[in-house]
Amino acid sequence: MLLTVLFLALETVHPGAVNGVVRDARTGEPLAYANVELQGTGLGTVTNASGYYYLGGVDPGSYQLKISYIGFQTLRQPVSVREGQVSTVNAELTPEPVKLGEVKVTAARARFEREAVVSTQRLDTRQLVLLPKLGGEVDIIRSVQLLPGVITVSDFSNKLYIRGGSPDQNLILLDGITVYNPSHLFGVFSPFVPEAVSDVQLLAGGFPAKYGSRLSSVLDVTTREGNSRSYSGEGSVSMIAAKGIVEGPIPQGSFLFAGRRTYLPDLLLKAFGVPGLNYYFYDLMGKVNYHLNPDHRLSLAGLGAEDVLSFWDPAQPDAFKSRLTWGNRGAALRLTSIWTPVIYGDLLAAWSSFFSDFSVKFQDAGDVSMKGDLTTYQLKADFTCYLHDRHTLGFGADLQKNGVGLKVQFDTMRFAPRDTLIPLAVYLEDQWELISKRLMVRPGLRFAWYSKGSRFEPEPRLGTKLFLGKNTAWNTALGRYTQPLVTLNSTEAIFSIYDVWVPVRANRKLPAAWHYITGVEHCYRIDNYHNLECVIWSLFNQSCLYKFSVKNFMPISVKNLTPI
Repeated sequence: MLLTVLFLALETVHPGAVNGVVRDARTGEPLAYANVELQGTGLGTVTNASGYYYLGGVDPGSYQLKISYIGFQTLRQPVSVREGQVSTVNAELTPEPVKLGEVKVTAARARFEREAVVSTQRLDTRQLVLLPKLGGEVDIIRSVQLLPGVITVSDFSNKLYIRGGSPDQNLILLDGITVYNPSHLFGVFSPFVPEAVSDVQLLAGGFPAKYGSRLSSVLDVTTREGNSRSYSGEGSVSMIAAKGIVEGPIPQGSFLFAGRRTYLPDLLLKAFGVPGLNYYFYDLMGKVNYHLNPDHRLSLAGLGAEDVLSFWDPAQPDAFKSRLTWGNRGAALRLTSIWTPVIYGDLLAAWSSFFSDFSVKFQDAGDVSMKGDLTTYQLKADFTCYLHDRHTLGFGADLQKNGVGLKVQFDTMRFAPRDTLIPLAVYLEDQWELISKRLMVRPGLRFAWYSKGSRFEPEPRLGTKLFLGKNTAWNTALGRYTQPLVTLNSTEAIFSIYDVWVPVRANRKLPAAWHYITGVEHCYRIDNYHNLECVIWSLFNQSCLYKFSVKNFMPISVKNLTPI
């Protein structure tokens, strides 16, 4: 309540303001990073991930509001601003084909002008469908492997090695759900159905204080909200899998459900006459959105992905039967709210579980079973305060409870050890354009506490952007990062069934890394499409990473210099 009163007081010092939400007129889904400007004033901004924008510090008068987004018709709408009041303009943009010979402002260009970030790449639905396919299937993580700064160890693995970091040092999120094992079929596919994804962001280092608990990078995947205008569905069959998606409106909201199941491994095993072995995997994704009122919206997202491997003795099918399953499950309930025109809030309650279950049934002996799980319960709050057109303040908190367990049963013998880790973090970050159209800074501080060893870890962050010209900027980033969960698997293994996660022991040194990144970002014209896009050349990236060996679990200092 005190914060609300404080920021309301801050808002009243501005002459006037304009806010609203930008959506797709065809589906009703929000348009992230759409460009919004008041023509003739020099004031402008971009929408956030939920399509919300705020323009403050507007002198009273009548203006023309211009909203543009690649692949959509530009909208121009008159708006009247009164002193001390906020004018709300919600907009819906109509899709249109991209015309050759015409220059349009893209979301990447808008982010280039408005945000002080480095090493950030974004893929949306339109880009995903154009990427190379393996067996007719687009894979999200394999698509990310094509981006600068990402390397692979083989053509058969989708593990991400980003600027010297190991795969377990990447934070992978789906609508706020932590995905601990983002691989199928020994690393060939990820558990995300591409047609259900609206946005993929890779922060390949120097990521802001909003994110933590990993050393290397953040891969943030967002599920589409679903069509709130009409019902639709589609299905497809490729060489590897069959999948389908259905979406449509509900009272005051929308829904989307997608599923995929492989059949190629089953067919190949039978075709080549491999007896006593069967394998398949499936993926389920979904999201339901409900608008409580124009300022508050609830969304419930879920993920279910599982690999199933069965084997037995073909000569004696009844002698023993074994089954190994592993995968990810999770759900996230999110409340996004416009508390006041200048305060945007995002409250998240999430559950995530990575599980494995191995069982063997013998005809003449007792059964054997071994079950493992890593379960995370999370409460997270993120707030953004729009102090001015070019000045935003972000703050929030993140509380988790991570439980790692193993249950082993052999006949009458049973043991079930379990370990618990509780991380708590608070953060504050500020993005401010100190010199108009010349210098932007993004200082931040994340303060983390981990229950193992009662560790307090300060994590300062700093990003700057110096505009060298209209289309060129010099970016820098500095930050400290820590990681309380690690894997026991070898990071150099080409094939692995799944990763085994454990908390760092209280008597061991916590993995930590410093990021020092600088580079030139340049927006240039692509002749084939006549669009503006952003490309980042990172001149160097030097990080001190602590990795754990499988044998003695001791930290090893590693330094890398990776040009991209």
